[in-house]
Amino acid sequence: MSDDVRYAAFLRAVNLGGKRKLPMALVREVLPAELGYAPVRTHIASGNILFGVPAGSSAAGRQADPPEGTDAAAARHAAAIEEVLGRAAGFEVPTVVLTGAALAQVLAEEPYDPPVAKHVNVGLVQGTITAQLRARAEAIEAKAVAGEGVSVGERAIYLHVPHSIHGSKLAAAYGRAAPEATARNLATMRTMAQLLAKL
Repeated sequence: MSDDVRYAAFLRAVNLGGKRKLPMALVREVLPAELGYAPVRTHIASGNILFGVPAGSSAAGRQADPPEGTDAAAARHAAAIEEVLGRAAGFEVPTVVLTGAALAQVLAEEPYDPPVAKHVNVGLVQGTITAQLRARAEAIEAKAVAGEGVSVGERAIYLHVPHSIHGSKLAAAYGRAAPEATARNLATMRTMAQLLAKL
């Protein structure tokens, strides 16, 4: 059995509307070359990355670094990816890295049962939701219309918008309340979990 540890990474606001372009082919080239990750896979162009940290490699860090597979190690990898991809892209690339256990927790805490998984947006942060972010997210509940909702878990904010997200006052308020969160729809999160299990 391999001692390699696998992670899922989510880049914020890349390849949106032709702006902040970051080809996923470049990501797959840079992360192994600069950080020693292997394997490295990407899923669609919105900045979803799966990577492994080979046991004993430079990517695994020094003995004093936090053990792989922990939240602290995930945060260390997030900072490294931000630095390397920021240099390659020429702009800041905020990154959230989740362990397999953290990704499973995000999916387990999702409170809605949508007929269309893309109607639930999942706002991710590095580590856990702070008390300040929780308060800001919960405060926008008043903007919800029938069928909409916002819920805050330990690691993510869940926004249920079964109507058009573009015309939703709740979605607009969410964007202002949680600018530091990296959002993905539930369908993408489920696919990432499946791909991580097969990496």
